[in-house]
Amino acid sequence: MAEFAGKPTKFAAWKQASSIDSVWFLWMDVKTWPEWDKWIKSAHLDGPMRVGARGSIVDVNNKPYSFEVTEIKPLDSFVCEVKLPGGRMVMIKEIAEDYIRHQIKFLGISRSFYGALLGRPMMDLVGPSVDSIEDLASKKG
Repeated sequence: MAEFAGKPTKFAAWKQASSIDSVWFLWMDVKTWPEWDKWIKSAHLDGPMRVGARGSIVDVNNKPYSFEVTEIKPLDSFVCEVKLPGGRMVMIKEIAEDYIRHQIKFLGISRSFYGALLGRPMMDLVGPSVDSIEDLASKKG
């Protein structure tokens, strides 16, 4: 089971992963995000996964969001950002040795508002999402 720490404006879950390459492959394939991310109902990327790529997700409450890939370090980490009025939600996926980590943080003047509105319910889903991607990766890897 994934370990978890944080508060509604910044939280993370992490777990040892047996198949890092398969986890990375799943992270880079946006179509698979709903298979393992418990907060995402659907996901789409306009073009290839690269810095500057834009896409959309629909959460489990049918709320749509647009995101942009802002950083990719192959086989290390990638970052997606969702612009929100008065702030942004930053989703970071990282590999550290044989651990995977999903971090969510809210930035800007409305970070407390979005932490309460989005962060608090997401906190319950980030650990199971890490468990799910590791499970899926170990089956594919």
